[in-house]
Amino acid sequence: MKKITKIAFFLSIATLLACHSSPEKAQLSPKVKDELLWRKKQGNVDHIYALVSENGFWNVNHYSIEPGQLQELESHKAFSTEENAEMYLRTFLSKEDIETKKVDAKDLLANNFVTTEVQKEVIWKSENQWSWDWEIKYHEWLKKNFNKNFYIDNKVATDCADGATAIRWIFSRIHKLPAANTLAGSGVVFTNESMKDAWKELPTNEDWRKDKRFIVALDYVLDNTYTHTVFKDGYPIAINKESFLAGTYLLMLQGETGHTMIISYVNNEPKNEVPIRVLSSTGGRIVRPLYESPFWYSVKKGESAILKPRWPIKNGEKFELVPAEKMPHYSLEQFDPNFPGQLKEFNLAVYDRIVPGFKAENLVTDGIDQIFKKIEERAKYVNAGYEFCKKNGCPDGTPEWEEHSTPMRDQQLLEYYNSIEKVVFLVSQMSPNIIDLWNSALSKNIKLNDYTVTLKQLMFTWRYNLYDSNPNVPLNQRWGVASSELIQAFVDRVDRLLAKRSKVVVNNSCKNQCAPDSKEWQDSDSAEFDNSIQRYYIGYIQYCQISNVNCEYFRTVLREKTLTFANRTYNVSTWLERSIWFNSDPRTADDYRWGKLQEIALPIHGLVDNQTIISKNEILMGGKTERRQLYDLKNRKTIDVPAGFAVEDLEATHGIALLIDQNSNKIGAFAPRTQQLISFKISGTPSKVRWQSPNLIAGKTSAGSYFAAKFEGGKFSQVTEFDVYGDEPPRLFYFAQFRPYAGGQELYAPKDIFTISHEKNKYTIYDFSGDELKTTVINHVFRTESPFETLHFVSHVSNSHYLLQVRRQDEKCPNPDQYCGNEKVYSYAVDKVTGNVTAYKFLVGKSLGKNRYVLETQTKKQADQEVYIATLDSTFNIQARDPKIGTAYIYNDNLNGIQLFEGWNSKILKLKDDQTFEEVFKGSQKLNPFLLTETKALIGIENKAGVYNFVTKKMDVEMPWIRAPQMYMTKTSPWYFGGDPTHAGLFRFDDDSYLPIATGATAHLALFQGCGEGLRIPLGAQLDFSEEFHEFENGGGCYSDQNESDGIVFNLVGGRSYYLPPGTRLD
Repeated sequence: MKKITKIAFFLSIATLLACHSSPEKAQLSPKVKDELLWRKKQGNVDHIYALVSENGFWNVNHYSIEPGQLQELESHKAFSTEENAEMYLRTFLSKEDIETKKVDAKDLLANNFVTTEVQKEVIWKSENQWSWDWEIKYHEWLKKNFNKNFYIDNKVATDCADGATAIRWIFSRIHKLPAANTLAGSGVVFTNESMKDAWKELPTNEDWRKDKRFIVALDYVLDNTYTHTVFKDGYPIAINKESFLAGTYLLMLQGETGHTMIISYVNNEPKNEVPIRVLSSTGGRIVRPLYESPFWYSVKKGESAILKPRWPIKNGEKFELVPAEKMPHYSLEQFDPNFPGQLKEFNLAVYDRIVPGFKAENLVTDGIDQIFKKIEERAKYVNAGYEFCKKNGCPDGTPEWEEHSTPMRDQQLLEYYNSIEKVVFLVSQMSPNIIDLWNSALSKNIKLNDYTVTLKQLMFTWRYNLYDSNPNVPLNQRWGVASSELIQAFVDRVDRLLAKRSKVVVNNSCKNQCAPDSKEWQDSDSAEFDNSIQRYYIGYIQYCQISNVNCEYFRTVLREKTLTFANRTYNVSTWLERSIWFNSDPRTADDYRWGKLQEIALPIHGLVDNQTIISKNEILMGGKTERRQLYDLKNRKTIDVPAGFAVEDLEATHGIALLIDQNSNKIGAFAPRTQQLISFKISGTPSKVRWQSPNLIAGKTSAGSYFAAKFEGGKFSQVTEFDVYGDEPPRLFYFAQFRPYAGGQELYAPKDIFTISHEKNKYTIYDFSGDELKTTVINHVFRTESPFETLHFVSHVSNSHYLLQVRRQDEKCPNPDQYCGNEKVYSYAVDKVTGNVTAYKFLVGKSLGKNRYVLETQTKKQADQEVYIATLDSTFNIQARDPKIGTAYIYNDNLNGIQLFEGWNSKILKLKDDQTFEEVFKGSQKLNPFLLTETKALIGIENKAGVYNFVTKKMDVEMPWIRAPQMYMTKTSPWYFGGDPTHAGLFRFDDDSYLPIATGATAHLALFQGCGEGLRIPLGAQLDFSEEFHEFENGGGCYSDQNESDGIVFNLVGGRSYYLPPGTRLD
């Protein structure tokens, strides 16, 4: 059989899978496809053909296995399209063979292929066995001997996956340890005791470099293994000093990226250096130096991992790899979403565990240096490759093309940039000077042939994949920085993506008949293409922030160039703007899949920020803080207010606006649609006037006092001025704390209205519930040092007492506003007359009537906490209690049920009568159940989510469930979206329908990680710390508590906002 040489056409499937990228790599992100295998017999010879799509290439590998022999790699071919790969595959397999002779990799193992061709002959004999002591010796040996020039010095050819494999075999050979790897194709475990007949006469030598038998065997191993097999041969480890040693490797198979990197250097003592470094090779197996870099990476279960090799052990005459669970330091902790903790980034958490005291600033400084070095190296490589290919030609798929193309080098450059940017954002909160360092790097000029660009401009080209890795194209096209090449590349990428999307939508086999995540659903789902097109929309907007000079030319070309898909013709600019309304769900009508929602949505640009309010009757208050506006969403028009008045607030239930006239000291209630104004005058200039409930306003005067006024029957009454402690208006609390999201109940239903103010730790309750204002000074000194006490609100009231919720922090907590775990919430009963306090070590939750309440005990150990029903007297002392109904803590007790957490499990109990509860659902931590109505809850079970019916015990509505599902709540409906930024959906209560609205929601809609102070970055968004893009990206805030209408507000990139009217349907 003809042996394929290691230069001509050597490139294992995984090398292309893991180490090369198509022109639309990370941004275009097609799914990683499973390896498709076919087995065909020709006489006594088994032929195995493998077809794999990854990194934008379709790869065909051909293996042959003769009886009693080890496999041979006959050929490897890589193609740019599936059609070309299948055409090549049909030179070996008929159409019928392709359909009928497909096999599973596990089935091949049942064929008992041989593990050696020659008995009693070995590559070397094992005299030692792997143990953790040997792993430590391997670690020390690597630190001393292994560097980026090791394979050059020893003339070992490597590709991407070989960097970690070859050095393990070399160390094992030197120290007489067993070595083993699973072969691609047959799945045979090839070891140091495997032998081909052709090798048995080859001489050996004590020096591995002169051992010809070992050298040819090593060459065979590297020819017949690749990234997927290396992945299978490893096991995930715990991340600590003891286990994270040199020789550990990081393997990534996610999206279109895939790399094998070996940890080559670990220094556990903090120094002025980056203490963890990795080495890696790249595609095209030749003798080359390895690439050295700091450890920047993160992991995701099933796609990437930090691994160590499983040890080979001999069982009878055959070798096996020790099961992962039985290997030292085996752990799945690295895949825990909570692994990064407060550091938020996986790589920073690894440094923190391995090198306590490590300064992340060193990582940023080193990373910036690496970026510029990599750009300089690429420039030399590109220029040399261009000159060679211009003279000799480098057709796609040839060794020359593989040697002079730069996909892996280009991908690493983008990875570096993105990784540094994330770390800069996190470290900047502790070291503000890092931002200056990063901005300085972004603005640094780089000379590239005839053009000079900044790093920021170059990374725009990289981020949107506008460069070219092909060594045959002109130099300007390689870099994509010239205006004409950049714009043409931009149009080409969008055109190509729309074509792929169109093919999926047109060939939709799902329509309304298939379930989410079924095979038909997945085949017809366009989420990946939609998300990629939407990314180019961000680039379309961002370009003018990057290059003011060429901005108008860029926009003009995109407005003039038209594209036609699915009988729809728009210019490129319109296609991009429309893409944010694309719907990826194949069950949706075609018009809506192509963005018809844009035609329905009402533009409200410039009116939406984190203080915007939309009332139940669709009146919007928005605009800039100093000049708030009113807008009628139903009638689509701006509402003018009476002369002299300014908009101060909007009540969300009845849509009445609060206006103030600071010249005449007037406060007015204004009905926007009828233009009716009711006003009153106060002493002093009013400010910070707010609705506190539908029938109470409060604010501050220039005289330093505060006022409150009731609004009943369309007029103001009981205007009360009073003094409180502190500089801010008092905080008001309602007796009706839990406001329902559905069921037709009123949004606000407060029986009593209170406010609490304090100065120097002295609190006063202001009671507005009666006809006159009542005040009660709380006779209690709240702790202002650890363990801190923080007053929450008035949770219940009797005829003689108020009941307060008070949070007591853990004793180790450094400040009262920080959550440190183990905090407890106690109940303090306050006598209305004397202000005396009685403290109870329980939390009073839901009132069941007749002085009966749901109580939760507060104990040191959460597992010991109990939930039960108790009868309380007017002082909230326990008179009687029923047996416990759970050992947990109360998470939610709205409507007629309660949700409890028991460890990581969550369950919902429904009130059966005044006496008992019944369990209606028990779920896991995958998605916390959220009560929607009396009979339903939004839940997650196994690999799906949906609306669970307590009565039928079934899902009424099913939705896609993706990693780390979350909910974005409005008052009438939740956004449900997955953590993979590919799907979003809107659930409406009126008809139990799940409406998938748009794709890429976590990157493009106003769904934020938190509503706290500081920079809010949309999930999945790329970070950029330039001032312009900072403002551009941070275009909104948290809207979930501001919109009381049945419509939905979208806050999109570029400061664009839209309103989706109530009742909008997609079909």
